[in-house]
Amino acid sequence: TSHRPEIAYSMQLLHLHRLVASLQRVNCSLGMYLLVSGKRNRTAEAALERRGVRIQPMPPIKVPWWASPYHRSSFSKLHAFNFSFRTQHRVILLDTDVSVLRNIDHLSLLPTPAMVTRPRSIVNTGVMVLRVRLAAELDELFEYFRWSLDLRHSEVQERFRGDGGDQQLLLHYFASKRLIVNELPSKYNAYPTDYPAGTPWWASQLVLHKPQLASKLSKEGNAVLRRLEPCRSCVDPRNNWRGVGWCKVCGIRLPPLQTPALF
Repeated sequence: TSHRPEIAYSMQLLHLHRLVASLQRVNCSLGMYLLVSGKRNRTAEAALERRGVRIQPMPPIKVPWWASPYHRSSFSKLHAFNFSFRTQHRVILLDTDVSVLRNIDHLSLLPTPAMVTRPRSIVNTGVMVLRVRLAAELDELFEYFRWSLDLRHSEVQERFRGDGGDQQLLLHYFASKRLIVNELPSKYNAYPTDYPAGTPWWASQLVLHKPQLASKLSKEGNAVLRRLEPCRSCVDPRNNWRGVGWCKVCGIRLPPLQTPALF
């Protein structure tokens, strides 16, 4: 994630359009919602709304002092629990930098919480199925979050270690409540770097995390990546970095670098 907000914003737009295009390509029938907070670009949001995305404003969430620079924005994903309680529905939470290769509507039928586990972080919230039925459940989660804000450095090192993001918080929260986390197969949150180059690893995957990494593996990986793009001219991040971000398909003018106040 870039430390330049205008570049990071443009990259997130690229990821979002790729994600939306992938969901539509595999005929996912569930509603698509984007939870937004902080500084916003209404023109960019309108372009996403024209593609069927419903925008849900959320208040900014406090970032813990122990958060890593790379994962600071991940705590906004806690709003998905709030959203589930408000709608009384299961939520399939997807990171913006994933692409869906096959229909995943069936995830809405699973017991919750459900996610893929990984060796280092243990829980991975890039793809997560969750449901909050009771106000007490939501209160317990955010009470635990508020408790974590006041931890001393020694306490974090001794009994609250992790990746410095929402995954660290949820890992310890689930453990403190002795909640059963339902493990999804890795094909629901596959990283291209987990598979050897030159093998048809993508043939059985349902969700690809960081699809831009597929281009580093092989010619076949490059072909997979091209199929995930919304279009050849849509939201080119290299143009955005030069301040020429213009999407011919979606019709949005991305904020140039010299005018970050636009968003």
